[in-house]
Amino acid sequence: MTLSGVSVGLALVGLVLSLYKMVDLVRNPRRPALWGLWGGIACLMLSLLAPQVSAAIGLDPNVDWLLQHVLIAVALMALLVFFDRSAGAASQHSHFGLQGQLTVLAVLLVGEVVAWAVSMASQSHPDFIHLDLHTDRAALVGVLCYLAGFGLAFGMMARSAWHWSIADHPWVRRGMRTYAVGAGFALLYAAHKLVFSILIAAAIPLPWPQTVETIPITIGVLGVFIGLTMPAWGPFLEQVPRAIGHARAHRQLRQLWTTLAHPHTGAVTNLTLPGPAPVWDIEFNLYRRVIEIWDARAKLRRYFNPHIRDRISHEAAHLGVRDSELEAVIEAALLRDAVTAKATGTVARANPVNLTEPEQPADLAAQVAFLRRVGYWFHHPLTQPSDPETARP
Repeated sequence: MTLSGVSVGLALVGLVLSLYKMVDLVRNPRRPALWGLWGGIACLMLSLLAPQVSAAIGLDPNVDWLLQHVLIAVALMALLVFFDRSAGAASQHSHFGLQGQLTVLAVLLVGEVVAWAVSMASQSHPDFIHLDLHTDRAALVGVLCYLAGFGLAFGMMARSAWHWSIADHPWVRRGMRTYAVGAGFALLYAAHKLVFSILIAAAIPLPWPQTVETIPITIGVLGVFIGLTMPAWGPFLEQVPRAIGHARAHRQLRQLWTTLAHPHTGAVTNLTLPGPAPVWDIEFNLYRRVIEIWDARAKLRRYFNPHIRDRISHEAAHLGVRDSELEAVIEAALLRDAVTAKATGTVARANPVNLTEPEQPADLAAQVAFLRRVGYWFHHPLTQPSDPETARP
């Protein structure tokens, strides 16, 4: 991937994150930390898109170079404000010396702008796209000022993020550590580029291609973006395995639910709970399915055969089925026999037979596990309905 491709990709990530954080900013417009965070992300995104936008509107590439680097400097200042204000909310005094940090960065930014202006005025054909650091000393000063500020800002942010990675909230802790690692890679990029700029100015051969620096800056920017937003989206990752388990259980109970409680083809119709269930709420849909199965069972109790338990217990003993599994087999046999009886026109009893009811677990996972076993045994030969003419009283 080319450097421009990486920039566009990172800019798209920044666009999503800036829009995401804008929602928080609209909800809490009086929080300086949020302004700093949103401003930092937005300026970083604009700096990555600056070359493409400038080329599209025909802006002087030299002006584009300055605009891009100023945006980055402003973004770093805004992120420092975010860290300081966030830390100030968690402690009574600041550990970061925000005013001193911003002053140093502002001085370096002014030095960069002045050096750029001197270079533009002194060079007959200034070219900041293909900088000649060996002959253009003003441009060299501007580049060194920028890299010094860049490295200093990310170094301070890495230190701050690592300091606050001791937070109690696990995803805040992980986000700060990710941010610190990303800022560390950005600092590595700045150090690498600064050393290479000096080597170029001194006409010393480079030990390896300068394009290698694309790797640490890409990792750094991604680490910063991910670390900043991880406390917001990280907790949802913990729900993914649970949601997958609920979806699997919902699918596994489908056959039993279709047989008993389907609104059109089930043994007991018109049991579907009112109101459409959101497709994305897997847990809610699973609860509905479990409740509808239990409701169908309650409606079928008047068709239960009281002799099923003794017959199934005797036959299951030969197969080694005992304890909780035996309860699932008996329940499946009762339901299967009741469904068959209802389908063949057997007259329901006026009052349900007095049978020992299976203990319904209190939590959803245990209920699903029991009904899943019932669904398995429902179609097993062991639960084949008895002859209603000889087995039903």
